[in-house]
Order: sequence, then C-alpha cells, then structure tokens
Amino acid sequence: MLEETIKYYEEASWERYFNIYLAELYSSVEGVLKLREELVKELTSAPVSELISKSDIYKEILFGGFRADESKPFADNALALFYKRILGVETLDCNFLYYSVSFYAS
Repeated sequence: MLEETIKYYEEASWERYFNIYLAELYSSVEGVLKLREELVKELTSAPVSELISKSDIYKEILFGGFRADESKPFADNALALFYKRILGVETLDCNFLYYSVSFYAS
C-alpha cells in the first residue's frame, strides 16, 4: 500500500522529491537563516536603548512578554522567548545584545 503512495522504485519519484520538495525546504530554511543574519546585524549595530528609541519593533523583539517577575521573567508565549529560542537572540543587559547559534530544545 505504501509502495503505491510513495513510488520509491521509480526514478521520476526521486527526481520530484529532490527537485521540488527538497528545493522548497532548502529555500525556506535559507530564508529563515538570512532573516536571522540580517536581524543579528541590525541588533548588534547599536546599544539596546538606541535601538528601542529608533523603533518599537526592537522593544517587542527583545522584551515582548516581559513580566518583571524574577522567578519567571517572561510569559510562556512571549515574543522575546520566540526570538531567543528559535533565532538565538536575547539581551543579557540593556547595553549588550547576545546572540548564539544554538537552538533551544525543550
């Protein structure tokens, strides 16, 4: 039954897989990596206070969902946690932006 759905024994199936599905995946991943690279470049160009005064979007990226509670400083669905966990961008203090290449694993 699976052989009829995925015809792995046909060369055309493999060509379609590599030329369409993997190409689309590669394009999507490349787009996310370029976004991250541009974001890091922009965020490391100035102190955090200067970035926030330039545009409110930086405040949302870096502090979105901040609750000022030492035991749990960010809400579970905080935008800042998304940027930290997915793109590796976070603030360590108000004058220094930290970024890493590691991904958050829960």
